[in-house]
Amino acid sequence: MVLASRRRTVAEAGTAQRRQRTARQKDLRLLSGALRLGRLLRASVQSQRWAVGVRMRLAACHSLRGVSIVALLAALACAPAAAQQRRNWFGDPFAQATSGLPGCPVPEGPLITEDEMRREGHARIERGTTCWLRKQCDEPNAYKSDPQINAAVVAAIAGDARFAGTSLWVTTQRKFVFLQGCVRSRAQIGQLVELARRVPRVEYVGDELLVGTRGKPPYRTAEKR
Repeated sequence: MVLASRRRTVAEAGTAQRRQRTARQKDLRLLSGALRLGRLLRASVQSQRWAVGVRMRLAACHSLRGVSIVALLAALACAPAAAQQRRNWFGDPFAQATSGLPGCPVPEGPLITEDEMRREGHARIERGTTCWLRKQCDEPNAYKSDPQINAAVVAAIAGDARFAGTSLWVTTQRKFVFLQGCVRSRAQIGQLVELARRVPRVEYVGDELLVGTRGKPPYRTAEKR
């Protein structure tokens, strides 16, 4: 009887242990399910926030309603570019030389986006190093003399009576001078280019001039910022 009693006790203990294991397994499954549900809920909330954010960016970029999923994805490429401001990141000199032709489209000047600034920054470093290695610059900076060159070109144009009836702006980048604005005749374009070329240290003169004030100017205007 003692042996039988022990067997019953062992059997009952085994049954109790199995019940406990089953209960623990059930609790673990419930806990695991709750964790998965929590992760899904968080993912859903993040997804909804992402979708709302994209819709807002797309609306700002396109001013549309009822946006499709494809358009939502396309907004990711559109929104960052639309948010960038154009600035004169490198402080390139830009000045007006004359103002005798009313109605001339005003140039925007040397303004670029932040992305363009990053790309241009690498190129400027390479140009400066090349200029220095060729002993064309006193230091690895091909743009150091630009303010002085720009001021000299502006003074030369402003002091020439032939251009009193023009509206002109000048900008200089690494000794390259760019003339923008309006003239009264094509003959004045050649005269301006020749005048700017005679200024010391000028290596190139770019003609971005409009004859008269009508038509599309060959430069970006300030109104399109």
